[in-house]
Amino acid sequence: MIPCIITGAGAKIINVIVNTDSPQSRMQWMQKAESSSSSFLISIIFALSFVLEIILIKNIYSDYSIIFRIIRFSIIVFWLVNFFHILDISAFTSKLSKLILISSYLLIFGYAGHTFKTAYSVHLAHIYFIGGISLVILCIMTRVALSHGQADIVIEKKSAIFYWILGFIVVATATRATAIFVTNQYFSHLAYSSIFFIIAMLIWGIFILRQLNSGSQD
Repeated sequence: MIPCIITGAGAKIINVIVNTDSPQSRMQWMQKAESSSSSFLISIIFALSFVLEIILIKNIYSDYSIIFRIIRFSIIVFWLVNFFHILDISAFTSKLSKLILISSYLLIFGYAGHTFKTAYSVHLAHIYFIGGISLVILCIMTRVALSHGQADIVIEKKSAIFYWILGFIVVATATRATAIFVTNQYFSHLAYSSIFFIIAMLIWGIFILRQLNSGSQD
């Protein structure tokens, strides 16, 4: 249910962050997100798919559970395409919005690994959690913190710090996802991944605190 919460809350906030060079288009995106009549139905189908999958597994029909995983995967892709507008790459002009774009694709890739069960599904799921969910939450938190802290949100467009954060998170994601291929250093790779992720969080935290401090002084 995590992706349902993230994509639902993010559909409006992300439309504010992305497409900053075209206010009219941004307003159309926000109106589309707010007025969509399919949102409630999609949410019901998404939640119901879990219930039906559990029923199938309990009745030894686990081979059919992939149907419901595919339904959930299709809903996530549909939502990201229609409300995060990830196919309209030219709209992602600011540095922060580029993080949103990359996190959306990592989320899809990682969720696909969970949907189509393979020997590496557990490891691919970390692409979904680290590179997808964590990064998109970080982007939303950035806008919320800057706007409520009365900081200059123009920093979202020009600060290269977002690329450093992205770099460390992508390295953390890749290190964790590929750990299975280096069995003699498996646990070392888990540690490296954690360290890279912690560094990204520290950079973000220090950056945000500095921005909030400068905003309060103004």
